[in-house]
Amino acid sequence: MKKRATIIILIFLLFISLHVQAAELSYSIKDQTYYQVTTTYYFKNVGTSTARDINLAITLPNVYLTKNMPYSHLIATKYSQEPLEITTDLKGNRTGKFNIAAIKPGEKKSLSIQQVYRVGKISFTIDPGKIESYKPLEPALIPYLKPAPGIESDNPLIIKKAKEITGGETNPFLKAKKIFAFLNSHMHYADKPTDPANKGALSALQTGIGVCEDYSDLMVALLRAVGVPSRTVAGWMGTISQPQVTIADESGQKLPGHMWVEYYLPGYGWIPADPTYTYLYNGVPTVDYSRLTGLNELRYAEESEAESYRVYYSYYNGKLEGYFTITLTKSQIPPSYDADREPVTLYLEGLPLIYDVEPVIAGGRTLVPLRGIFSTLGALVSWDEASQTVTARTASKTITLKIGSTNAQINGQNVVLDVPPQIIANRTMVPLRFIGEALGVQVNWDSNIRVINLNF
Repeated sequence: MKKRATIIILIFLLFISLHVQAAELSYSIKDQTYYQVTTTYYFKNVGTSTARDINLAITLPNVYLTKNMPYSHLIATKYSQEPLEITTDLKGNRTGKFNIAAIKPGEKKSLSIQQVYRVGKISFTIDPGKIESYKPLEPALIPYLKPAPGIESDNPLIIKKAKEITGGETNPFLKAKKIFAFLNSHMHYADKPTDPANKGALSALQTGIGVCEDYSDLMVALLRAVGVPSRTVAGWMGTISQPQVTIADESGQKLPGHMWVEYYLPGYGWIPADPTYTYLYNGVPTVDYSRLTGLNELRYAEESEAESYRVYYSYYNGKLEGYFTITLTKSQIPPSYDADREPVTLYLEGLPLIYDVEPVIAGGRTLVPLRGIFSTLGALVSWDEASQTVTARTASKTITLKIGSTNAQINGQNVVLDVPPQIIANRTMVPLRFIGEALGVQVNWDSNIRVINLNF
């Protein structure tokens, strides 16, 4: 009989980072350093028979969130055992699937995931008069205007309070400023065992008590209720006085995780804010607006609004017990890593493009899912199974490609491709640069962080 077990782990709360290209840098970074975060999962067979076919599903860092995050930039991820498959949700949160063939009675096996971050304290300079308008129906921003578990932005009480706080204000930054000030006066940190904690935005509004998750959920819910795209970000924050610290071990979590907020301003991108604090000036609570436009402590981020912070595993026979450890090593010099093993992330005008199959590099060219990229760029696609031919049409262009062939056509004119379209993971993958440039899009490749930015 197949046994199933679930380890509920406190992987540090963690969301899709938008890469902002501005004429002038709108932020400054200081106290930059490097973190190497190693999470090791242990599984011991305490039964009398061999456990077999142990299937694991483990939350991985959100590369769309962290690869372009200036204060918590994920440089590399290393695995002691490569994932069999990685799935990605619409917000970029990723799950890796692994397998351990067998664990004998009394035997313990492990699997490690190591992340390398460049971190720093960040401060933005925001000019409210230079904030642009939100582009209508930007797909990557829509999820950050909708309610989510613990972020009840559609609740009548949340909506009423958000409108009451912001009044007739239309500038998104000034809306955020008013909501931030409200949080500072309304919320009090839960310091009693009976205090509500991790209950979400509505509870925080009604009780005025909570922990960092409640502060962040309420700020995001209020922002979304008045049309400001926003998200919670979860990870770890703290002062590290030694070269290495243990965040979690077999006895449990030793150091707490943390949650904060990012809100999106056109022309600036995602702005980090940390509402969980009380600042006293001469004994009087005072709003510290520097925490609305920056982060004063070093931290690393892992995910944003992931549906689960768990490791799931299933197996046949035996009896498994599991736990995990997390260690953080600080360094002024980046640890060595293989950049070519990092996933490629794709953005259009600074907004992430997340498809059901990640981009792959073949023959020195990036291939992307056919229907995804053509739909993104506004082309209609037809597929002829008999000839294995794809035709994409816009108002001014007709593009024809054939699986396995380097010959293509644009408006009837022959073009030779560097690499042919291919079938990968049951998806038709096409060369991105050819498609983009054929449809009038600039394709910019940053080899240092393996990021592709498309710009009209």
